[in-house]
Amino acid sequence: MAEPAKHLLLVEDEAPLRQAVAEQLGDRGYLVQQADSGEDAIARLADFAFDIIVTDLRLPGVGGSAVLEAAVARYPDIIAIVVTGYGTVKDAVEAIKHGAADFINKPFQIDELLHVLDSALEQRQLKSENAYLR
Repeated sequence: MAEPAKHLLLVEDEAPLRQAVAEQLGDRGYLVQQADSGEDAIARLADFAFDIIVTDLRLPGVGGSAVLEAAVARYPDIIAIVVTGYGTVKDAVEAIKHGAADFINKPFQIDELLHVLDSALEQRQLKSENAYLR
């Protein structure tokens, strides 16, 4: 039986990076919607239950932390990955505290993001199976 498609919201204000990552993820079976701002991301979250959100931490206007909080509050099982070019250990710890599954520093290779996504999806699958068995 085929795995269901994974719906992913990619939030990044740098258009060339956002489009390149979206294309790479799309080629690997993800159904990607793109948001260029925190406001756009929050609006999209209100309209659709994504499986995964990948958000930049620093966005103009509403920042990535607020997007992360909104996503996790609305969909507690969403897989949230934070990406930033200005990451510190403190930022990573804060992101994890607010529900992020992982934190990636820019610049990154697409394989690094895919590894993080695969690991997070596997963790969610294991939690689901464990809950079912209980």
